[in-house]
Amino acid sequence: MVCRERVSADHSRAGISIIMKILVVDDDRLIRDMFTNSLETQGHEVTVATDGDDALRLLGEMKPDVVLCDIIMPNREGIETIAEISRTEPGLPVIAITGGGKLGPAPLLEAARRAGASAALKKPFGTKVLLNTIHQVMSGKEAGPGE
Repeated sequence: MVCRERVSADHSRAGISIIMKILVVDDDRLIRDMFTNSLETQGHEVTVATDGDDALRLLGEMKPDVVLCDIIMPNREGIETIAEISRTEPGLPVIAITGGGKLGPAPLLEAARRAGASAALKKPFGTKVLLNTIHQVMSGKEAGPGE
């Protein structure tokens, strides 16, 4: 992990938090903006992609520490994107996110895990859930389902 440390008494018991490079992949501009705002407020560097093709192109350029990837997107959808990231960047944590689909979010989130996602979150979820899930996958812990 290529992260920098900074002093921040409210982010960890030791007063040190890790600044990460995070790639946010979502076709919904409002979701991208919300994640970007929440993560940049915590000091993280955020790059956004609008679909899987854009994400895979950016992956090599920015070398993220973690990827947040929507599942339902145009062009290259999330499951395919997650599988490709898992194949080309083994060990890179990917958090799948979705609001559902015709059958609801559960089958999609399970498919994302099978494709290689480290964690899966059901939209909507709050900043605290997002940050906790990122912390869990970065520390190598199994992340449970989101709210």
